[in-house]
Amino acid sequence: MSSMTSPGSGPDAADGAPRSGQGRSRRRRRQVHRRSAPPSAQIIEQAEQGTSTDTSEITATTAGADNTLPPRTSHRHLPKTFHGTLPSVEEAPFVEITVATSGIHPSTSRLVAFSATLHTADGERAVFSGNRPASAQVGSTVAADAAGVAETTDETTDETTPVTGIVQQINPGEDPGPWHLHGYTEADLGQAPGFATVAPLLFDLIDGRTLICHNTTMTWGFIQFEYRRAQRAANRGAQRNNPRGRRRNQRRPKKVAVPTPARIVDTLASSRRAGVPVADPRLRSIAAHYAEAHGLVLPSDALPGLGQAASLERADVLADDLLLADNRILFPLYSTQRDLAADTADNTPGGLSVADPSDLTADRFGLQRSTVRVDATTSPRPFGNPGTPDGPALVQGMEFVVSPDVGVDPDVLISSATRAGLVYSEKLNRTSSLVVCNRSHELRGKAMHGERKSIPLFTDNEFLAALEDVSEGSTEIAVPDARPATPRIPAPQRGKNRSQGRNQGRGQNRSRNQSRGGRGRGGQGGQNRQNGQGKQAGHGDQGGNTDTPQDSPSTGKNSGGTGSGRSSSNRRRRRRGSGRSGGGNQNRQKQNQTQNQKQG
Repeated sequence: MSSMTSPGSGPDAADGAPRSGQGRSRRRRRQVHRRSAPPSAQIIEQAEQGTSTDTSEITATTAGADNTLPPRTSHRHLPKTFHGTLPSVEEAPFVEITVATSGIHPSTSRLVAFSATLHTADGERAVFSGNRPASAQVGSTVAADAAGVAETTDETTDETTPVTGIVQQINPGEDPGPWHLHGYTEADLGQAPGFATVAPLLFDLIDGRTLICHNTTMTWGFIQFEYRRAQRAANRGAQRNNPRGRRRNQRRPKKVAVPTPARIVDTLASSRRAGVPVADPRLRSIAAHYAEAHGLVLPSDALPGLGQAASLERADVLADDLLLADNRILFPLYSTQRDLAADTADNTPGGLSVADPSDLTADRFGLQRSTVRVDATTSPRPFGNPGTPDGPALVQGMEFVVSPDVGVDPDVLISSATRAGLVYSEKLNRTSSLVVCNRSHELRGKAMHGERKSIPLFTDNEFLAALEDVSEGSTEIAVPDARPATPRIPAPQRGKNRSQGRNQGRGQNRSRNQSRGGRGRGGQGGQNRQNGQGKQAGHGDQGGNTDTPQDSPSTGKNSGGTGSGRSSSNRRRRRRGSGRSGGGNQNRQKQNQTQNQKQG
């Protein structure tokens, strides 16, 4: 009895060729391996320096008499995603967050990286363990932080590393934005996890704690918008698996947990409530003012010698190290602001800027602002805009803009003005009536542009005083005339001159097309229309000029050869069925030729 082999076995099955008497063997599915992003030049240089250092040390060690020591291992690859055991909210009630983004608007930009540090109620850094040091970037100096913490604690094992802060890179899945500002390139973020992977980590860091950040509007706005994107992606995945909707036995889409901090403290807004005379609102500029005026002392790992302006020293610092160093400025700055505002209530001039997360909502750009401010931009306008005020007197219907550097809480200004009948606008334009700003320092932002456009400037105290006596507005007043353009900026070309130029350009194009054959289906129709003979002359002179000889190029089969068909209008007409040659299809030319012969 002869032995039988399976279709996928035998000596001929290796090459995948079919065998006689049996069906075709099943080919293996081709595997596609996606290449990872190449490392950046800076990472390659640092890796080569580390390898050469390790090799030299190993050579010096083995050259001695003791050859029993094991050779030093090379640098191991650290995991990109941080996993660890975080302290509870009672043990560490404060968390500081700094972010690196690809733009300024959360609706059109992505979160690239974030750093976090936990603090206890006494102001000490909380120590927790993780699967890697604070940074996974090659050549990072924050790995020494783990070594220093390990000497003072007994939590070090082969699998965990004690840290006091973390930096987590995020792959945005698109252009990471201005790398010369945040320091992250596509090669750095190519192997980083997406936001959906690090969302649970960020939830454990923020939920239930007091969040301290610099510029709540942007930082909290990016975090909230990334969670919204993650939830949308989860919903799309469930719909893709079942396009007809969720069935009875199908699982619901995964719910992405969104963190809710106990409160949010903004160090930038707190400095504005205190009237800090600093034109640069960035973190290190504000910290430098408090260090000079109020004795703020920054830790050494915060790199206090680095300024906010671009420099060679900042360029030599890795992106993860710089992001974590900025993060370690937040809590000392918050402590100094809290001590200075000990006798002042929150959200008042001279006090801290504290926000409740339930009172914040996203505007049309994704920035987290107060509900009072967002609702004021969409409120109805029963009164017309009377224009700019004459002196301190205000009229109902005037449109005002609030600069972010005011000493009074902007919500107080906006709510008081809207109750008085004024209209709030988030954007400064030529119909704005006034700008509320702080004149304790040089003008910038909205106040600077308002002064250039000759818009009156009011301080916060002057504006509140003027709201006590607001004149009654009128519903018949239309939008005021726009003020003249800012000097040295040419006004846009509008109206009659622009339309005349457009019409002249169209006329030149039309005459050029007519000279090439244009719309003339009989070849010279464009020229006949240009000479005033009408549209029928282009169709073979059916009811018009009969004196045209038969040898004329306007008749006959070759009459369509004069059309070049180079213009876009001719190409569009040819797509509609008028033939590929510029003069029309052959059937129509034959019909015109037959009709001309009959008339002759």
